[in-house]
Amino acid sequence: DALLRKHTRSFASGDLLEAIRRAPSDALLAALSWRLRTYGPKRVSKRAEAGMGFSRMLDPKVVQFGQVARAHNYWLFPICTPHSEELIERARELGFDATSGASTLVAIDGAQNELSSGLMPQVVYLPVYDGIRKRELARLARCVNTLHQSAG
Repeated sequence: DALLRKHTRSFASGDLLEAIRRAPSDALLAALSWRLRTYGPKRVSKRAEAGMGFSRMLDPKVVQFGQVARAHNYWLFPICTPHSEELIERARELGFDATSGASTLVAIDGAQNELSSGLMPQVVYLPVYDGIRKRELARLARCVNTLHQSAG
């Protein structure tokens, strides 16, 4: 996960000016072009529906982030569990690319404290988006709920 994040986020350490002078590859430009041509509000709505449906499948005691946000635009679904490594392992055994690590989840206004620092290792990102069938989301929810209830 760390290696993938390093190569897909921002710039690696080194000379920033040299890094931003590099032109994107043809494959990256083609992917960007496709994303811009095929993007639409319906897809965002479907992604939000998938996330809200998944949220309803989870045990109410599972800690879900962002539930009081005005708008939801799911791609990864963050939850908090003290059994993050076990959940990731079980989800991956079922074919879901669950992950942890929080390169973009940060405390607001530098409000980093003992509580937020202690919670970060417990954050698990689950793949919840419009391309996953409802029965697959139900399988993932059962995985989360089973672990949550057995660890309880």
